[in-house]
Amino acid sequence: MKTAVFCFVLAAMSGLVVQADEVKKANKKKATTEGKIEFRSHVPEAAATKAELRESIPLAEWKWLEHDGMKIAVGVYVLPSFGESYIDVYGYVYNRHFKEWRQFCIAKTRNAGHVEVLLDPKQGFVKVIGAANNRLKGKTVVMWNIAALSDGRAYVK
Repeated sequence: MKTAVFCFVLAAMSGLVVQADEVKKANKKKATTEGKIEFRSHVPEAAATKAELRESIPLAEWKWLEHDGMKIAVGVYVLPSFGESYIDVYGYVYNRHFKEWRQFCIAKTRNAGHVEVLLDPKQGFVKVIGAANNRLKGKTVVMWNIAALSDGRAYVK
């Protein structure tokens, strides 16, 4: 009798495990087919136009910069959160040879609260400065040296 009960319990438990795995697979398939995919998985590495870039990260605020003929786009996306702030900063440069915007960086900030994107033409930097009323106010959170970027101008005749 004990063996029969044990086998029944074991069979029931293994059935639950199989059923749980099937539910997980179904939920995963449902999530991907219904478009419920994490936001960051759809950030493009390249976009043909400014409009395409804006549409790919629709909630980001964009700043369009130009330095020494190089076109740079910086998108600031404030993720919804409670408590500390989460801000993603996306950097793109327009590649003249391929005629598209190419991503050069994604920076994920924490506790900045609010940021401003500035171009320092004298030093050749794009800076993301803290702008909230906290310890990062006025401080550089992210900085890119424009000389380290390439817009493909060497390949354009």
